[in-house]
Amino acid sequence: MTFHRRPGMPRQIREILCEKFAQLIVAGVRPTDAYRQAGYKASSDDAARASADKLLTKMQSRIAEIMGLAEVGNRAQQTLNLFQQDAAKCRQKLHELMDDKECPHSVRFNAVKLCLGYALGLPVQYVEQNVNVRYQITDQPMSEAEWAKEFDADIIGPGSKSTH
Repeated sequence: MTFHRRPGMPRQIREILCEKFAQLIVAGVRPTDAYRQAGYKASSDDAARASADKLLTKMQSRIAEIMGLAEVGNRAQQTLNLFQQDAAKCRQKLHELMDDKECPHSVRFNAVKLCLGYALGLPVQYVEQNVNVRYQITDQPMSEAEWAKEFDADIIGPGSKSTH
């Protein structure tokens, strides 16, 4: 990284001033104001403006790097906020389930497992349940016609002709 040179200024101080300038630019401060706030001195407003523009040109890569880090930080904060909201909803639902005396223990247990798994970052597994199931127990097997009607199937067996 190239730092703005000032005669007689130690390198470490130049680096600190350049970093402060870049951070002020990313924060939205105008270049001339950022130049002065970073600690640079100028004999006039025109000199400050010219020096700030020159420094801005030299510090473009660092400014872009800081902006990228800020974006990553913003996305991380958004993710954390969403997680905290989801965790609050999960806690609320758990309290409701635990207070509900009619709720079966298995439902409570599975809800706790689900919330803990979510908090630990484990993948959530959804199981689709078909509640429209009809079971019939009989001592007589279904005839071929009943089977075909029940399962909408073409019966292919001995004596029937296949069209396939």
